[in-house]
Amino acid sequence: SSGFVNAGDGFLATYYDGQNSDQARALQGIRYEELRPNLNSTDQNNGYWQTGKPAAMTSGDSNTWSARFTATLTATETGVHTFRTYSDDGGRLRVDGDQSIDNWTNHGPTYDTGTISLQAGEHYDIEIEYYENNGNARLGLEWNLPSMVANDFVFVPTSVLDSGMSSADRKRNFVNVRDYG
Repeated sequence: SSGFVNAGDGFLATYYDGQNSDQARALQGIRYEELRPNLNSTDQNNGYWQTGKPAAMTSGDSNTWSARFTATLTATETGVHTFRTYSDDGGRLRVDGDQSIDNWTNHGPTYDTGTISLQAGEHYDIEIEYYENNGNARLGLEWNLPSMVANDFVFVPTSVLDSGMSSADRKRNFVNVRDYG
C-alpha cells in the first residue's frame, strides 16, 4: 500500500498513442494525463468512449490507443472483495502489485472478475491497464463488497480513490501532454 494524499478525487489517467503489446509493460510514446473521477462503462465521460478516444488525447488514432489508470484505494469493509472489469478490448487489474484480472486480448464487451482480501481503512495501490483495438472502446471497474449480495456489483466510487495528484493540478482541471517515446 502507498501514502494517502487526496481522498475522493479518482484516478490519474495516462493515455498513450498506439496499442501496446503484452510485452510492453512500460507503456511508451506520447502520453496524455488527466484526472478521471471513476471508470463507468456506461458514462460517455468516464469510461465509455464509443468508437473514439478520451477527450484528453488531442491527437492520435481513435482506433488504437492504450491507457493506465492509477490510484490509492481505501477499503471501506474488511473481507473478500470481488472486483469486476468490463472491457472492450484488453484489460488487466493489479491491487498492491498482485494481478487480479488479466484479459489482455482483443475481445468485445466482456466481464472479468478477481478477488482479494482487504482491511477496512487500509490503503491499496490499484492499477488498471487497458488497450483499444478498433470498434467500441469501453472500460468499467466495479466491486462487490463483503456485505453485498453475491454478484451484485456497483461501480467503485470516486470517494474511495486518491489519484495522488497535487491540489494545484486538480484545481486547473489537469491535462498534461508528455513525449516519453
